[in-house]
Amino acid sequence: IVKTKGELSDLIIKFDKDKQYFGPNKRGKLYKEEEKKEIRNNFISEFPPDRIPKLKLDEYVAGKHLPNGDWNRTTFCWWLEHGTNDLGHFAVYGGKNKFGILYKEEMKDYALGSKIEKANLSKEDAFDAIKSEITSVIKAGDEYTKDRELDDGVVLVNKLKATTRYVQVDVHLRILLLYYPDHFFGVTANNVLKNCMNILDFQKNEIPKDAITMQIMLVKRKNEHPIMKKWSLYDYSYFLWNVARKTEVAITDTSSVVTSESEMLKKIIMGVGAQN
Repeated sequence: IVKTKGELSDLIIKFDKDKQYFGPNKRGKLYKEEEKKEIRNNFISEFPPDRIPKLKLDEYVAGKHLPNGDWNRTTFCWWLEHGTNDLGHFAVYGGKNKFGILYKEEMKDYALGSKIEKANLSKEDAFDAIKSEITSVIKAGDEYTKDRELDDGVVLVNKLKATTRYVQVDVHLRILLLYYPDHFFGVTANNVLKNCMNILDFQKNEIPKDAITMQIMLVKRKNEHPIMKKWSLYDYSYFLWNVARKTEVAITDTSSVVTSESEMLKKIIMGVGAQN
């Protein structure tokens, strides 16, 4: 188990040489970037942006069985929660608050999220609002990717904050990952992102509260790095997830924080030279 930041440089160099360095996952599968791209492309072919406003409720919700008794594995929510699971894990799975509406088989009825119940919306009005919210997230992501050099993420985050939220924030981030994989990656849980920022040398007072800003800052850090800048965001996401799981650095620990002139960075650069 990695317990110090001093070991990070070795992991970066080892993963750079061998993208399967971390071995198989819990299901025995090795990391393959092409498989992740295929999953993402399959999702986009099923749910292009212009299909979202046209979705019917049963094409959206998770939890409903098909007539033959099997789970419906074709819905938007199923794809976000399970079908794209190999691109990164949700912090919390299931529940009516995650996606705003859930079908409960034991009730043979739809359950509305607490924010929708508080707004006293009908099932139909709630679903229209959710589709509008998802479309707004996709549009905001598109605008961010086009103006990225002029936008440090503040405009994007403010647009999403201004959107009425009936689905949870990590769903917004999952949507951004799927529609804009060159700008966002699969780690969406706040606590994991915070640990990643700590590992990658961000001071405690630099770490924002919202996950989207954390991702944007982490992508920028990747692109400034002598080795990691060569990686795809699929590589980066897989690396960060594995390092975060193996690292036991407390977010409040600043004793091991290193600077850009540190021995760790020198070691990384020397490692790059040794490979060339």
